[in-house]
Amino acid sequence: MNDLISNAKRKVEYKDWELSTVYDFGALSTREQAVLFNSYDVLVMVHGAQMANNIFALPGTFFIEVGCEIPGFLGEESYLSIIEAAYAKVEDCQTSDEGAVCLECGRPVDDRNDGDTLFDNFTMSQAKFDLMLNDIHEYWPHLLQHRNMTVE
Repeated sequence: MNDLISNAKRKVEYKDWELSTVYDFGALSTREQAVLFNSYDVLVMVHGAQMANNIFALPGTFFIEVGCEIPGFLGEESYLSIIEAAYAKVEDCQTSDEGAVCLECGRPVDDRNDGDTLFDNFTMSQAKFDLMLNDIHEYWPHLLQHRNMTVE
C-alpha cells in the first residue's frame, strides 16, 4: 500500500491530497478513531470492524471498502441516506475488464467453518489504484457541493 500511495503523491492531480495509512485501528483510542473518521473526506479501508466508526464521519464522506468478498451493511442505500454518505466497494477481479477497479485475491482459506470464505491476502496494481483515485476525483465536486463549499 505504501508504494501505491507514494506513487500517487508524485502525480500532479493528487498533489493537494493528504494520503495516509493507518495500520492498526485497535491501537487507537475511541477518541482518536473518531477524530480520524471526522477528519477525512474520503476513507479507503479494508473491510472490517473499524468501518463502524463511520458514525463519526461528516455528511458527504465517501467510503470505499476494500476486500475480496464484502458482505457489509455500509453499502445499503437506506443506511447511506441516514449518514449522508457515498459508498463504493472494491472486490476480487471477476472480469478481464481493464477499466474495472478491483483486487487480485490470494488463495481462499476457511479456518472458521462458518460459511464465509476468507483469503490469505490481496493485492491491487498501481493501474487499478489509479483508477480508484480517478473515481474519487470525479466524486470531489459532489462532496464539495454537499458540504456547501465552492470548487476553485
